Amino acid sequence: MLVACGGGSGAKPPPEAGKVSGTVTYDAVPAVKSEGLDYTATRSLPVRGAVVEAFSKTETLGSTVTDAQGKYSLVLPPGREIQIRVQARLLREGKEGAWSVAIRDNTKPGYTAVPTNAPIYAMESKPLSVPREGMLLDLHAASGWIGSNATGGYTGARAAAPFSVLDQVYGAMQRFLVVAPDLNFPHLDIYWSENNRSSEGEPENGDIGTSHFNPEGPAPGLYILGKADVDTDEYDTGVVVHEWGHYVEARISRSDSVGGQHGEGDKLDMRVAWGEGWGNGLAGIVRNDPLYVDTSGRNQQDSFFFDVSAPPAPPNDAAWYNEAAMQYFIYQLAQQPGGFETTLAILRNEQKHTPAFTSIFPFGAALAKRLADSAVIGNVNTLLASIGTPTLDELDDWGGPASYTIPAVPPALAKPYMRFDAPPAGTPATPQQVCVSNLLGEDYNKLDQGRFLRLEAPSAGTYRLSASLVSPPGFTSKAHIWLSRQGEPIQEDDDAVESVLEAGTYTAFLVDTVLSNGGDDDEDEDGGAAAPANTRVCYQVSFERISAGAL
Repeated sequence: MLVACGGGSGAKPPPEAGKVSGTVTYDAVPAVKSEGLDYTATRSLPVRGAVVEAFSKTETLGSTVTDAQGKYSLVLPPGREIQIRVQARLLREGKEGAWSVAIRDNTKPGYTAVPTNAPIYAMESKPLSVPREGMLLDLHAASGWIGSNATGGYTGARAAAPFSVLDQVYGAMQRFLVVAPDLNFPHLDIYWSENNRSSEGEPENGDIGTSHFNPEGPAPGLYILGKADVDTDEYDTGVVVHEWGHYVEARISRSDSVGGQHGEGDKLDMRVAWGEGWGNGLAGIVRNDPLYVDTSGRNQQDSFFFDVSAPPAPPNDAAWYNEAAMQYFIYQLAQQPGGFETTLAILRNEQKHTPAFTSIFPFGAALAKRLADSAVIGNVNTLLASIGTPTLDELDDWGGPASYTIPAVPPALAKPYMRFDAPPAGTPATPQQVCVSNLLGEDYNKLDQGRFLRLEAPSAGTYRLSASLVSPPGFTSKAHIWLSRQGEPIQEDDDAVESVLEAGTYTAFLVDTVLSNGGDDDEDEDGGAAAPANTRVCYQVSFERISAGAL
């Protein structure tokens, strides 16, 4: 529980029996590129959309939410002894435009028992007696920082931090509702603590690794760093919106991203490039600020930044597998007339239901069908060409003519997908050679670490997708295969998967189990030696129907 700074102006509004009203604000600390957090430029901003309650020792006497200016008003029984509580919680119910967001402390005991019961941050007024003639009561969440940027420090409760995170989500949702007023946002828990640090371990101890969105498990939600003098993200507004963007993609659209480490110059799995580029680009769009600043270090005075409105430059490739290229495309598309509205419509429809994996390819294919203005079409084609991606008339969900170069000896050209059409039952399948490598990055989420397969099942039946190692000579490993349809997993296994399928299009992802553990310098997951750098492994892959019949 956080204590509100101040407690009220004491000024009296026009008389209304039992009315308690006021404004709720928080300290906003700007993140400055190349400089870190600038506490000397702190300003007071309204706490928007937050739940406000009046409570006594025995009951809650009334509740409301703050408006867009942070104002609230409650009519209460005169003479009652109460306190006003402002929760770091957004709640709006209804058939359209609904939301539910709570900022919780993952380092409190409640999280360990039931994560969704972790306490919600709140600030409270001092006890007061409701006057018959009404009163004004303002509440302010202070940052807790005293002193200069260089020599100051947190000396009080960091009451503003959870409200800063909350306000970024509120602002982002408002931007969405402008173009999609029917949109309902699924419930979201956001876990922030001043103990959350960039170390691996248990979230209840504050060991969250980095700020991230966890889509699964017993404690899904956003996890935000807060360890002072190490890495805090509550005022890094671009970081907060980026992570919220992952929530949007997963809950309102669809995300097939496998996550993992990513950074400048990386050649990424196209699903990761799209997802990370979406988060970065969205942060620029909804904040009306293309600068993404992430602060850290002593007194939060270190930072790195990038400009999502700028085209990718070396070491980043201007390509569909690069995060910087994707963020540039997403941000610049939103600057076109109707661009953000169209983006959101595609995410809620075509991208969500594409038979392919999520990437710029199905998004672009849908964009081609939706755009009608010739000037906008021309601008988008220019934009696509600038990031090494086929133009609207060339794109399909599977990438059209897109390709990438594998720096093998000799160099090899690969397309995003390999297609397998199953023959009739009883007819031998024609195998194809599928190769993967660590030539473009040793981590599992880098380009060419796995291959995307498009599978066509002509009729219902039992199908088998299998892979047998063919090279390099003497290399001991095995393939691992994930079989899916429209992002929904069907089966995964080593060497082969077998499943009863309806007629239609399916997807698979194939990796080599040794290569995909390339981030480990010692051993792979089965105890063998990790693959050396510059390794390319090839498999003979077959997709066949082994029995026919309706489901």
